[in-house]
Amino acid sequence: MLKHSISIVIPCVGGVDSSPILKSFHAIQSCGFYVQFVFLLNRKNTSSENKSNIQKFDGYEIITVINDRYFGSCEENLYRAADFSDLFCEFIFCVGEHDFIDWSHLNLALEKFNEQNLGVMGWNIKSQQKKSNDDYAELAAVAPLSFQSSANEYCHILLNRGVLSSVIAYPALISTYGPLDWAAYLGNHLFRKNVFQKLFQYKFSEHVYSLVYKQFQLFSSNDIRYGFYGDFVIWRISDDFLKAKEGHHSWGWLEDHRTVQGLSKTFWIANLQYLVEIKDKSIYNLVTNSLCFSQVPDANSETIQYSHISAFAQILNWSMQVINHKLNGKSHYFGDRVSAGSVSDLFTIAEYLKILLIQVQTNEIYASYEEEFLYHLKNSVLSLSEYLSVSSTSDLLLGNCLNHLGQLIKLPDQKNLISMNQKSFNEYAIKL
Repeated sequence: MLKHSISIVIPCVGGVDSSPILKSFHAIQSCGFYVQFVFLLNRKNTSSENKSNIQKFDGYEIITVINDRYFGSCEENLYRAADFSDLFCEFIFCVGEHDFIDWSHLNLALEKFNEQNLGVMGWNIKSQQKKSNDDYAELAAVAPLSFQSSANEYCHILLNRGVLSSVIAYPALISTYGPLDWAAYLGNHLFRKNVFQKLFQYKFSEHVYSLVYKQFQLFSSNDIRYGFYGDFVIWRISDDFLKAKEGHHSWGWLEDHRTVQGLSKTFWIANLQYLVEIKDKSIYNLVTNSLCFSQVPDANSETIQYSHISAFAQILNWSMQVINHKLNGKSHYFGDRVSAGSVSDLFTIAEYLKILLIQVQTNEIYASYEEEFLYHLKNSVLSLSEYLSVSSTSDLLLGNCLNHLGQLIKLPDQKNLISMNQKSFNEYAIKL
């Protein structure tokens, strides 16, 4: 008798016949669990097949979900699963169509999940980047960190296979590792079915990175038993670093899904939109002052290196990129014939900065910021808000905002950023 049943949700373009995951199917046989493969097809040229279907595959099951339109992001494609999630098995996780599943570690993760009676399990991802010799550089998406903070202490408990409430576990991971990279990978959690289904209740006006914040809302508002599996169930396979080295790198659909809507290419700015829409100030401060644990290429050796920098600096950089796009960018549809006209992302930045200004003026966690910081922040808000008013016609206001943001980003030093990270997590945790 099979021990467990699990649904593997695969947002994809290539489809069932070309799936590397199915090609490794023989490795499942000795693991002793039942697998349901769920292929969410998302081709730009929509499928000629008439309808979605369910079929048997060597004693297992394949659900193929056909689309009659193209979805601009993986998240939009994934969220279609809400329509038929009652078909899913007791355990669920997602994986990229070209990524690799280590079936033996999946089996061990399932055993640990049941042994600890979890509702959700975060797990590590092995990041692999293709090299010019067709070999791969690889590095863990999550690694133990030595800096001192309350959030990192909780992370060490998780990485040592302890169990915490999701109310504290996931926010601690976001505070320590940031909302990018590991947190943004669609397959970073193993769910019980009832937990996975409740993710779909939350709505945002953006899509990319939205699963990070849907999970934050769900986990922070429900006491779910949360564990972490430190070994690699999924190997995330990419050639982004190699393309960048060869000068061929493009963010592809990540840019396209926004530029086709008249927005800027800076898809990371969606993070600000979620923080504005969630409205919980403790979540706003925690994410704003989180420390992003990311992977960057070493172009000479083609290895992968870690980077651990402030999300706040990233946010200001993204904001400056958006403003530069408005000043110097070109139309997606007409290129050099007309400049970029969208002001939607500018509005997102203005709303985000207004909240930050209120927090700096009223919240004690920002008490260490000096008058110069407040001066540049105020003038950033004033310049951008005035530009967005109907009566404004001057790009000089955008230039002024850009200048103040450039000064703002220089002010907090590393010690101050670490302190803000600690204070923001403590503010979140103390309200629990």
